[in-house]
Amino acid sequence: MSAPSILNLVSMIETIALSHPAVKEFATGEQSLVSLDGASKAIHVWLEQPFRRRTTNPRVGNMTRQYDLSIMVMDIPEKDRSDELQLISNCDLIADWIALRLKENPPTTLVVSGDWNVMSFAEFGGDLWCGVRMEVQITTPLPLGACDVRNYNP
Repeated sequence: MSAPSILNLVSMIETIALSHPAVKEFATGEQSLVSLDGASKAIHVWLEQPFRRRTTNPRVGNMTRQYDLSIMVMDIPEKDRSDELQLISNCDLIADWIALRLKENPPTTLVVSGDWNVMSFAEFGGDLWCGVRMEVQITTPLPLGACDVRNYNP
């Protein structure tokens, strides 16, 4: 794969997330779909939708797609929340681990553009989850060339 589609990009992030030994589950969708009853297995990586992207059209060079992705890494603390700060710290390390694994992809597949931002949260989803929300920008080649568009037949 040299230029991932949205489907390929989600699959790539899922594979990276689930390869971390502490991550038990990956999902993608609107934030409102995160389980509020704790039915999900912790630690949980959630790739937020909708996906936001731009297409560049340079005068010289190849067209690219720039995605602004938000990834939540979260866990469920004990009822007394005594382990909350430890869990936030663990989730923060996992978020960096995911971003660094994304950076290991060949630049012909994707590039993590610049920095990634991380913000902690302590009471997401009705006081159930704690963790971090990472925002990362990814640039990929446009998955379709002029020849591909002419031959595209869904």
